[in-house]
Amino acid sequence: EEEEEEEDWETEQQLPTEADELASSVTYGFDNRYSNVLGRLLTELPDVVMLPDPDNCLPHMRRAIREQMEDSQFDAQHYLADKQLEEEFEHLLAFRPWWAGLGSAASSTTSTTTVGKPAATAAAA
Repeated sequence: EEEEEEEDWETEQQLPTEADELASSVTYGFDNRYSNVLGRLLTELPDVVMLPDPDNCLPHMRRAIREQMEDSQFDAQHYLADKQLEEEFEHLLAFRPWWAGLGSAASSTTSTTTVGKPAATAAAA
C-alpha cells in the first residue's frame, strides 16, 4: 500500500527582533500599529497581499498603487448594464413589506402597496 504524503501546513515563526522593528518606519493596519507583518505574509500568501513590498511602501505610495489597480480593473459596462436594466427593478425598489409601517402613525397615510401581509394583521388594519 502506498501512503499518501500529507502536506505540512506548519511554518516556522519567528518573533521580530528589536532591530527589525526599529528599521521599519512604515506602519499599517488599525491605528498604524503594525509593521513588518505583511512582508512575511507575502512569501506565504502571495494572493492575499497585493503590494509588491508592503513593509517599505509609504502610505501615499500604497494609495497610488491601489488607485492604479482599481482603474485598471474598472469595467464601465458592468455599471452601464445596471442602468439599462433599471426598469426591470423598479417594482422591486418600490416594494414595501408589511412590517415597514409597524409602529409608525405616518404609515397609514402612505400610498404604497404592501404585499404579503398576514391575515391577522390585515384584518386589524
